[in-house]
Amino acid sequence: MLMAQIVLATPFANPPPFSLPPADLEVSVDMLKSLLPLFAVRGKNLYTGGKIRTGPGPRRIAWRLSHMGVKIQGRIQKGLGESQNTVKEQMPFFRDCFPEVKDCKPATINILLDKPLVVITPDFTTPPLPWHPAFKIVKGGEIFRFLRISLTVEGHAPVRAWVYKAQFSPYRDNPFYLEVIAPPLDFRGTPGCTIEVESKSFEGVVVIGAAQRGAPADPAA
Repeated sequence: MLMAQIVLATPFANPPPFSLPPADLEVSVDMLKSLLPLFAVRGKNLYTGGKIRTGPGPRRIAWRLSHMGVKIQGRIQKGLGESQNTVKEQMPFFRDCFPEVKDCKPATINILLDKPLVVITPDFTTPPLPWHPAFKIVKGGEIFRFLRISLTVEGHAPVRAWVYKAQFSPYRDNPFYLEVIAPPLDFRGTPGCTIEVESKSFEGVVVIGAAQRGAPADPAA
């Protein structure tokens, strides 16, 4: 298992509206179980605490909180460009319900982060959007979540951008892999970059299989 520092993006007030154990508290199994629902995403437990020890006996959690926005470094991934088709079809729906992304390039920038990011409470969540013809048959739609960030690509000035969380994206459960939409940027290859989360954030660790950290090559601008 890989234990990595995590950033939990949430607009919780300071202090958060729930009780956190003090640092290095020996936590009973029952107490740990009571905490897990607070940090469960799609059935996978993501802990906003430090060093969670498994095995017999009590679990140890060391909490580290950051109530301000944080910066995370990463590297842009080269993909196949398939997102240029899907996001292009989605953009008319985004312009109607979330117009602040209307000037973004209709494609995602895929970023492999040095530190995982979990978005518990996004800045905006769409209703189900029937952007694909298949949704006319099944009478449904896909939900998208957006988080406001600043994106700085090496050699370029920072720009306003948005984390793009698609309900059916193959990357939705990988906290190291980020899909971002932004205004057109003129870069080549796979430069390094930095994102800055605008929302108040909490930092801790995430327990994830080492194989899950790697990002498969797939859609990118």
